[in-house]
Amino acid sequence: MQPELIRQLLFLERRDRETRARLVADGSLFEGYAPAMERVHLENAGELEAVLDAEGGWPKRSKVGLDGCRAAWVVAQHAISRPAFQRRCLALLRDAVARGDAPAVHVAYLEDRIRFNEGRPQIYGTCLDRDESGRLSPGQLEDQEQ
Repeated sequence: MQPELIRQLLFLERRDRETRARLVADGSLFEGYAPAMERVHLENAGELEAVLDAEGGWPKRSKVGLDGCRAAWVVAQHAISRPAFQRRCLALLRDAVARGDAPAVHVAYLEDRIRFNEGRPQIYGTCLDRDESGRLSPGQLEDQEQ
């Protein structure tokens, strides 16, 4: 285990959650992409990118535990202003999952997030949005039957 790397990843996740909570409390999170939230997302993405470069890939579960894996995934999920970075994270995450170094569910969520933001059908239906009736719905799915 790498305690310093774990602390770094958990800090990024905590900074994201605390900023989100503050913006929810003052109502500004629901008025478009709040500049304060975007700033945190961009800063966190930059720090995660440095981790990916230093580690030579996605942070391994054996080095950062499940909490560290989750924290890295949260940062990747929320890096919506950096789509190329999200796609890089997805490729690295897929490799880590194939080696048993990350939870497979993280691939499903990140794949759908990227597709949702690109206006493409989701595979797993993990991103919800309001439909025409105002109900939360996964929207268009690549294979409705599956």
